[in-house]
Amino acid sequence: MAEAVNLNGGAYTGPNVVEDPAHNVIVTAEGDTIYNYGYMEALKILLPAAIGADYISQINFTSLGNKTELNVPIGVIWYGDDTDTLGMFVPEAYRRYTVMLYSDGVNVIGIVRGTKINQQQS
Repeated sequence: MAEAVNLNGGAYTGPNVVEDPAHNVIVTAEGDTIYNYGYMEALKILLPAAIGADYISQINFTSLGNKTELNVPIGVIWYGDDTDTLGMFVPEAYRRYTVMLYSDGVNVIGIVRGTKINQQQS
């Protein structure tokens, strides 16, 4: 099997992983990075100033009974769980979310997967 390499040459070592126990975060979703959070009261997602065609980032967080207050960049095209009819991502209570942000070469796409959690897990 061939060894995975990054486009800049050299062996691919996998994404950066950031874990943060804070409950109110402003995060710049850097490329090739996974952000792992626990429950979030408020989350503001920013995009890096320069986004290449190979941009991808992942943010994982939990929304509890008060629902996470979310602030996301204008222009992201959202698909998946808990996206409303206007194409916006609106977190629901008692869900664990995985948010994938990536470039399709023209737009930044946000894919959302939310899994219900037991209220007793909180």
